[in-house]
Amino acid sequence: MEERIDDFIRHKKLTRSSITTNTSTSYSKDLLLFLSFLKERNIRSFENVTPSLVEDFYTTDFFNRYERVWRNKSNEVVKKIVRERSENSKMRMISSLSSFFKYLVYKKKIDVSPIPKRRSRNQSKSQTLDKEEIDKILRYINSKEFEKKNQSSSKRDRAILETLYYCGLRVSELVGIKMDNLKLNNSNPYMLIYGKGGKLREQPVPAYRNLVDYIENERPLILDGKKSDYLFISAYGKNKRESSKPLTRHGIDKKIKQICMDSGLNLDRTGKVKYKKISPHMFRHTIGTQLHESGYDIIRIRDHLGHSSVATTGRYIGNFKEKEDILKKYGPFSGVDD
Repeated sequence: MEERIDDFIRHKKLTRSSITTNTSTSYSKDLLLFLSFLKERNIRSFENVTPSLVEDFYTTDFFNRYERVWRNKSNEVVKKIVRERSENSKMRMISSLSSFFKYLVYKKKIDVSPIPKRRSRNQSKSQTLDKEEIDKILRYINSKEFEKKNQSSSKRDRAILETLYYCGLRVSELVGIKMDNLKLNNSNPYMLIYGKGGKLREQPVPAYRNLVDYIENERPLILDGKKSDYLFISAYGKNKRESSKPLTRHGIDKKIKQICMDSGLNLDRTGKVKYKKISPHMFRHTIGTQLHESGYDIIRIRDHLGHSSVATTGRYIGNFKEKEDILKKYGPFSGVDD
């Protein structure tokens, strides 16, 4: 069964030039997790998977929770936590299963996919911060209080959040920015961003003054004699001869949650504010929605966020689907007279 999964991932890499390492890793993790569930149920073939079995999977801890483990140098477990899986993570897992079983149908290994049809993710409302919430966060990261609490990394952390928000970046794009991607001496400062599938775009940098402040005044202190090609680097390293490592996705996520909590947003222990799950990606949703509300057309928002499809951009705009339906029904080619 593991061989079928490996064949599927190789197939994806060959047929989709846009597939990234993160995407293929997610496919592998999701499918191996499902495989563990099947083995627990003594299912030894994908041909024996039924829709009811898949629905059972959706009720288990395999699907609804995740485990994070820390090990020491001897590979002994020193810490372990179990947390609820996010809705986005669940939707991604369902998508992985759906793609895999469609592949098995394509290869004629099974007759029909057992994955029940569910509501499209694009029909679900994206979570965003409202104007008052985002203003509160931006005021905080530019305050003396923030500088005092984060003395060794305040400029870096402020630049991280502003770059996520104003540039609408994915976390993978943020951690991958290198110094030679920056073009800040131009009259209109921008950076080169490598998006999904290595797709390159020029991204304007509205908050470039704070970014330059970090690069010139704090980044050298964090490097402490080490070298790094990356823009946002970690202060941790074994010795000064070792290159400083870029911040990780997990590190960025942890910092964003802490900043939001310190800014005064009312978060609980799971990182939720009101009905929202605070995450770096929420800032991407927020800028997309705010650009739409400010009158930017869908094409400009698509280009700013680096989407390959306007349909994807619709996720970030609450009423885009509604407007699309109205145009289909009453637009100039609908046949409906004024």
